[in-house]
Formats: sequence, structure tokens, C-alpha cells
Amino acid sequence: MQYDNPTEAAAAHKIPVEAVQWVRTGERDQATDTLFDLAFRLNMVGPDQRVAPINMHDLRRSMLMIESIPAGRVRLQEIRDFGGTSFHRHAMLGIIDQWDQLKASLEAEAPNWRSPDFWGGYPKLPKTVEALQRIVGTAQINSLAGLPPPVPRLGGALGMGYIELPTFNRGALGGSPLSARPEAPVMAAAAAEPRRAFKPS
Repeated sequence: MQYDNPTEAAAAHKIPVEAVQWVRTGERDQATDTLFDLAFRLNMVGPDQRVAPINMHDLRRSMLMIESIPAGRVRLQEIRDFGGTSFHRHAMLGIIDQWDQLKASLEAEAPNWRSPDFWGGYPKLPKTVEALQRIVGTAQINSLAGLPPPVPRLGGALGMGYIELPTFNRGALGGSPLSARPEAPVMAAAAAEPRRAFKPS
């Protein structure tokens, strides 16, 4: 279903108007859509295709999304599990657990991280990269070992339930649909540039 304005779409899906605006105009990828699903109990990506923001490009976009939707930050505290591969479950919950520390590190190393042309300046983010690398590496090891994912320390008491909303995408809300892309192999995704810094050690 198409909507004439964000307010109408927000009311129909019981989500904040800021969330609708982000779907229409925000910097999106599969990881941001995964977080959006988790925060607002929707199903844009689908439980079996959910991925964590395991590189700095995806992490930055995810932080932009949560920052632009005030309710999203609160909802992060409720996340316990979300489908996807074991590796991405471990990585996502580890990132959520360290969210504030990761953001504080990014703020300290690159105060202009919100700028649309941020990557054009080839920013150096050694501490943030190292922190994310540790999370990704731990997720890789623990998922291979069959260990349960961590429980975020900031977590609330609510579990997450998902409702099927197959038309909830850019097209349904007035933009262009998000094109699906297959999940990249874990190690390849963790190693790409500037993802090269994220190979599990």
C-alpha cells in the first residue's frame, strides 16, 4: 500500500514519523534494515536474512539510523535474538552491548562522521576499528564453537515478536524499493576495505 505522507504511513504501521522519513531518505543497507526490523518489530528483511553491521560503513549507517529515530535507541535495549546466521546473531548482540562505547569512540576519532561525504576524506579510525574487530572476531569464534549469543547488558525485559509486513519497504512508503542482495560470506564481508581491518584475529 502506498501512503500520501509520512504521518499516514506512521499511523498505519504504528511507528514514529521519523522512522518513515528514514525509510524514505536515509542511508540504508541490509544491516540498517535489520536493526530497523528489530527496533520496530517489522519484517522488511526477513528473519533468515538479517545481518549485523560488521564493518565501519554499515556501523556508521546504523548509527545514523538510530540517531535519527529517537525511539530506536530505546528499542535496542529490548533486543534478544533476531534470526539470521549464528555469526550474525553473536555479532549483532555484541555490537548492541557495546553500542555506546562504539559511538563514543567514533565521535572522539571523527566528529564529522555524520557528514554525507565522510568517507571521501579517508578517515582514520584505529580505536573504533579495533573495538569493532574485537566484537566481530569474538562472534566468529563463539559462533563456530556453538556458544549462545551474549545478552546485551542494557537489555530490557521485553522479547521481540515479528509481524509480517511484506510491502513495508521504500516502495510502500513512497520511495524506491530496497533491492535485495545476498548475504556476503562472513569472512569476505569482514575483510573488505575499509573492512580489511575487521578480519577476526
